[in-house]
Amino acid sequence: MSNTFDIRIGSTVSFDGCLCTVIEIAGDAVVLVDGAKKTRRVRLVELLRDAIDAFGLPSEQAALTPLALIWADATEEQRDEARRKAAHVREMRTGFASGIPTLAQPHEPRPEFNPRLTTIHERRRSKAAELGVSPKTLKRWDDRFDEGEDLALLDFRKTSWTPALSGLDPRWVDMCRRVVEENVRGAKRSVTTTLAIVLARVKREYPNSDVRIPSESTAREAVAELTRGKGTFGASMRTQRSIETRPPVPYGRLVATRPGEYVVLDTTPLNVFGVAPVTGKWMRAELTVALDLYDRSILGLRLAPVSTKAVDVAGVLMEALSPREMPAEWGDRAAWPFHGVPENIVIDVENLKALRFRRPGILPDTIIIDHGKPFMSIHVASVCQRLGISHRSRRLLGIGPSCSTVVGARRRRGRRVGRVRGDHASLLVTYDPNLRPALLGAADAHRACVERIVALADIVKASDEALGWLYPQSDPLDTARVWSQSGPSVVVVTRGGDGADAVTPQGLVRIGAPIVTVVDTVGAGDTFMGTLIAEVVARAGEADGRDVLAGLDLGEVGAMLESCARAAAVTVSRPGADPPWRS
Repeated sequence: MSNTFDIRIGSTVSFDGCLCTVIEIAGDAVVLVDGAKKTRRVRLVELLRDAIDAFGLPSEQAALTPLALIWADATEEQRDEARRKAAHVREMRTGFASGIPTLAQPHEPRPEFNPRLTTIHERRRSKAAELGVSPKTLKRWDDRFDEGEDLALLDFRKTSWTPALSGLDPRWVDMCRRVVEENVRGAKRSVTTTLAIVLARVKREYPNSDVRIPSESTAREAVAELTRGKGTFGASMRTQRSIETRPPVPYGRLVATRPGEYVVLDTTPLNVFGVAPVTGKWMRAELTVALDLYDRSILGLRLAPVSTKAVDVAGVLMEALSPREMPAEWGDRAAWPFHGVPENIVIDVENLKALRFRRPGILPDTIIIDHGKPFMSIHVASVCQRLGISHRSRRLLGIGPSCSTVVGARRRRGRRVGRVRGDHASLLVTYDPNLRPALLGAADAHRACVERIVALADIVKASDEALGWLYPQSDPLDTARVWSQSGPSVVVVTRGGDGADAVTPQGLVRIGAPIVTVVDTVGAGDTFMGTLIAEVVARAGEADGRDVLAGLDLGEVGAMLESCARAAAVTVSRPGADPPWRS
């Protein structure tokens, strides 16, 4: 007969260092909720792998939840109660609350608990009378004490967490979930109104069935559980729609799954000054740090005077690969915390028999850097290439609609783009003029500044209205062709409900706009531009964005424009600037 692990709804399991309760089983995966009521979806293979690693192969005796995890999830009052029970058991056994004669209190051992004068049965009866419990209860405490002392005497009934939806009729829960979802798309309702609608629909849909209707307090708890994190009651409609359409995983963030997967290298100036030994002048210092994104541990750091050089970045990376020895004055108890096993480690073969513990060197899979010259130097790039480290940087600079609608601010921005373009030739630059005639005045005062930034950009997006104001004597499409010859790889002209045009060195691309009911046009242009940037970045990956953009054919450009138009159509169909999430 084969042995199995028993996993069912309501079962308590330990996963990833936390006590969790199974609240749903869906195919080859389960949904777990921890003590903080945070949910996670875990494949059964991963859950069983953790169980086998923790308890060995399945046996006929069900594996118990680790007591240390139960102790960590317990409240301080529950822990104090377990400590008091353990002290009573020790006194019942040895006559001393501490269990050690050398740590005896002044009145210990008391005559009724002295092992030399009484038997264990007499001491158990005396302790039961003192605490007001039965001798059988003391016997159960005594038996559990051997399993883990204070930890084993924790009241398991008070540490187990019962899901708010357990014990409720599934038909009532399903109806409640459907009514709650309507509150996001329709008019806002209160909790009382929502429960009344649920009751009426349950009676109408199941007229001849005995559906268990929970009490009002239980029903409110169930509604609170179904709407947790959604802001259904109390949040604005815009916030509710944003939460409803959010992606299931963080978008735009790196999520590390093990140490060494992502290491962030960055430099920050410090409010610390030193004196130059030769000139005697005050100088500032900069700190460069290598941070593991998984456990937030510092793998290396370097303090440099004045400014950070490429050799400082190389030194920080070297320290991550070959960490320093711990100082002897730290003592023998000093040890690095364990957070997991990295994919690759670096071992000093000449120091394998070192007496003092030293953190193993971690070979990062990927380092995340910014556009600083020290990080983009050929020295760091060559080292990463030789060690097989992915060398990622943020290769995007967006010049978009902001408060720079005055001449001076736009000129300063143009000069800054020119400096950045000169320092980083591979940087992908996007530009959305977003011209506002009511604020800018005469177009002649801004035409030269706009053209200078257009010549430095790779992607330019402008509306036909903006181009008609800037060049009243020219067709917007002719202006886009002129701009395309000055430098940009793609110049997009948006035409509202008539779609959009894109001018590239390969030719012209024209698309139509989806037919929707327009509610509010605020944010449509920003959504179009943001989607265009996201499409280019997704196609580029780790490659040079400018090269990928220049190699796009007309079909790929058309596909990107259609994605932008669909996203903008969602925005105009909602009140307020409420763009969709990418999913």
